[in-house]
Formats: sequence, C-alpha cells, structure tokens
Amino acid sequence: MTAPNTPSFSFDPELKRKLLFTLLALVIYRIGAHIAAPGVNVQALSDFIRNSAAAGFFGLYDMLGGGLSRATVFALGIMPYISASIIFQLVGGVVPTIAKMQKEEEGRKTITQWTRYATVFISFAQAYTFTLFTESIPGAVANPNFVSRMVMVVTLTTGAIFVMWLGEQITERGIGNGMSLLITFSILERLWPGMLQLVSLIKGSVVSPIGGRRQIKVDVRILAATHQDLEQMVRAGRFREDLYYRLRELEILLPPLRERPEDFAPLAQHFLERTCAELGRDPLRLSQNQAESLKRHR
Repeated sequence: MTAPNTPSFSFDPELKRKLLFTLLALVIYRIGAHIAAPGVNVQALSDFIRNSAAAGFFGLYDMLGGGLSRATVFALGIMPYISASIIFQLVGGVVPTIAKMQKEEEGRKTITQWTRYATVFISFAQAYTFTLFTESIPGAVANPNFVSRMVMVVTLTTGAIFVMWLGEQITERGIGNGMSLLITFSILERLWPGMLQLVSLIKGSVVSPIGGRRQIKVDVRILAATHQDLEQMVRAGRFREDLYYRLRELEILLPPLRERPEDFAPLAQHFLERTCAELGRDPLRLSQNQAESLKRHR
C-alpha cells in the first residue's frame, strides 16, 4: 500500500516575492509617515491644530495616510495623485479627445503620464500652502526664512512624488492596486488605537469630535423600553448579553396596560384634553359611567 498524498502548503515563489515586496513597500510608507520634515516643531504644530477649528479636516487627512498634522515627509500622502486622477476623469467627461484617449491603450499611457505631471504640480502647490500655514503658527518653525521654506516645500513635494511612485510599484510588482492598499493600510493602522480610544471615551463619559483630539465631558442617559423578555432572548442567543447588562443599570418593570385597569380613565382623560386643545375646543371630561365602562373593558 502507498501512503496517502498529503496536501502541499508551500507558497508559490512568485506569489511569495510579491507578498514580501508589498509588505516592504507598506512598511516604508508607514515609516515615512512618522518622520517629521526638517525644521518643524511637531509638538507646537500638533497643539495648534488640536485646538483649532480645522482639527476635523486634519484628522481626516491623517486617516488617509501622510500624517499632515505632524508635518511628516509623507504629509501630503496619496491625495495629490488622487486629486490629479479625479481631474482627468472629470475632463474626460467633457472633452471628447480625452474621452477617446481613455479608451485606447496608448492614450491611457499618455494620460497616466499627464497625471504624474499634474501630481507634481498639485504636490508643490499644497506643500507651499502648508509651509506658509506652518510658518504662521507661533513656535512651529524656529527660524522661518526663504531657505527653510524651500527645504520644507521640496521635502513635502518629494515625499508625495515618492508615495505616488511607491503605489505604482506595488501595482506593477506587488499584489493589488497600490494606491488603494496605501490608503487601506493607513486606515487599518489607526483602527485598533481608535477602538481602544472609543472604549476609553465611553468608560470615562467623554467624547471627541470626528477627526478631533479634544475630549468633551458628557452626561448621557439612555432610556430603553421593550415588551420582549430580554432575559429569555439572551438565553436563546437572540440578544447580546453584554448589551443587555449595559442597558440594565436601573430596571423598572411596568405591567402592561391590560393589567392596570385603574389607569384607563386617567389616560383617556389626558388624550381627550390634548385632542380638544389641538382642535381648539373647550376641554371635555369623562363621566363616571364612561370611566367605569373603561375599567370593565377587556
């Protein structure tokens, strides 16, 4: 008898190479998103943004990569390339020549090259604007001058171009769409810290605005009502046990109205008066016989 064949779990060498390349590229991207641009006081910049009205915008930008609020070398992230791509997509809808080029192989290559040029231009414009913004913050730049300004502009622009190149390399030599992976990896990196922060905020009765870092003390009470037997539903696996005990801080068991005939008349009188007020009529009163009839009703 021959021994049964055992399945092989070895990786295909080409697939392994692509996986390793993709992982290495993503690690490089995240490392660059934590290296500050030269000449910037990251603490002063972060404190100013945290207490400004633009905290939500910077938080959203940080979530998509880069680390704009910390002025990292990859601060602009993948957004300049995305902006350039969107521009050409929109232009293709109104310019027939561009629309025709998008359908042809050579035309798509040309548009890709134009997108790269547009990315460089957008990156430079955003880098220069952000540099001026950083210089306007007290203490964010030690000695703002023309040289320090150009150094930061060149650093941010080069970082954005490198990110664009890195995404294209992942697409060509790795697995999946490089640009999408860069964004996804940035979001996943912030997922667990965000979840831990959420639990901490709930326990401490504080919240933070979306994208913001300032914590706001809140006092919230939740009133929940149901006619279902939640304990039975928990035992049957139809209701989450942790949610049940979180809601059951103070439980008030209220019998159904059919078991409280003494409440029939007061409730009927309340709704009768409210209806009269809505219709602009004089208030009406239930007679004793009507009240007794309600009590006997089942």
